[in-house]
Amino acid sequence: MREAVTRPDDYQPYEGDPEALAERGEELFYDNSLSTNNFACVTCHADVGGYADTFAEPYPHRVAMAHSDFGIDKIHLDEMVQVSGVRQLGA
Repeated sequence: MREAVTRPDDYQPYEGDPEALAERGEELFYDNSLSTNNFACVTCHADVGGYADTFAEPYPHRVAMAHSDFGIDKIHLDEMVQVSGVRQLGA
């Protein structure tokens, strides 16, 4: 499944307004239209559940699910969102 997680060679992280970015992230967190199974991020992460201790570490870092299912040793946050989208949301 590694090919399902992509990052363009010229990738640059978005560095816009942090508050606007956080607001947009919250909207997407609750948006089940991004999945094929009617799930949203909140489905698994309600009340901050479903997070491993490694999620508190700065990215990139090792995440067991990304390693075991996708063969990614150290993952960036944008890639982790893709992993969750592919694995849990059926995106």
